[in-house]
Amino acid sequence: MEKLILVVDESGAKGYADQQENYLGETGVIAGFVFPESEYDKHETELNNIRNSYSSDEKLHITDLDADTKKSLRDDIIKYLEANEVVCVFEAMYVEGLHHISEESRSRSQSIRQQLQSPIKRSANEKYELLHEKLFVGVFGKALAFSQDCLENCTHISVITDNIDDPVIKKISKGIDELLGCMEPKVTKSTGFDTVKREVVTDTITSTIHDPSGILGDYSSIGYDIEKEDSAFTLVADVLANSIYRHLANRKEDSTHALNTEASLPEFMNELIFYGLSSENDQPYIMDILYQHPEKKI
Repeated sequence: MEKLILVVDESGAKGYADQQENYLGETGVIAGFVFPESEYDKHETELNNIRNSYSSDEKLHITDLDADTKKSLRDDIIKYLEANEVVCVFEAMYVEGLHHISEESRSRSQSIRQQLQSPIKRSANEKYELLHEKLFVGVFGKALAFSQDCLENCTHISVITDNIDDPVIKKISKGIDELLGCMEPKVTKSTGFDTVKREVVTDTITSTIHDPSGILGDYSSIGYDIEKEDSAFTLVADVLANSIYRHLANRKEDSTHALNTEASLPEFMNELIFYGLSSENDQPYIMDILYQHPEKKI
């Protein structure tokens, strides 16, 4: 049984869906790389050598360095990833795309509530989705797909990430659990107040996905864990995420195009191997369709 290692870091926006973009085309990015556990020691040793040549401190981020040192570190990391044919992944999403679809959903819910002729009142305080969680689950999904495409009998994904607050990890874990258990019945508890009986009432809603052709697959047997650390691994993910985010943030034209594409990569990353990106002739990635920028219809 093979285990897959997924190393990721984030850059850019990561707030809740009630927030709007600060500039046209503002994005959040999570990026990193994947490799089988059998390659762990090799990558750890060689990447530590690169990291230690720039700093002996426990914490090192590319944003801490001056411009020349940033470029040198970035070049060394890109060169290593290219030479060792390490597979990279990233997930990007528009702040305004998440906000727009959230507001549409809330508007529909409000309209339905107004049409209901029921003595039971439900809270209108719907929770906003977290961009950081959406990105994390998206990049995990790409790692999951890679594990099924390229590894034999992969039953576990170990995620290594930079420091993330525990409440955010909890949200991310819930999202991953839903992804892995997408074929299992989902039970949602609903609570309201009966204005006639003057009491709190509860009920449950069960939803099930039917996939008779087996297109979606069954991933309920896949395990995972999430470890937080400052290491040479997370430094590499930091460089990848920061580089992609900066490239997207500094686009001069077409600042609302589909994000999870080969065209979103800076030129110096063109020789890297990226899994899960759409090319010019591909159908758009589903998340690029769902969370497209409202000013650009894909």
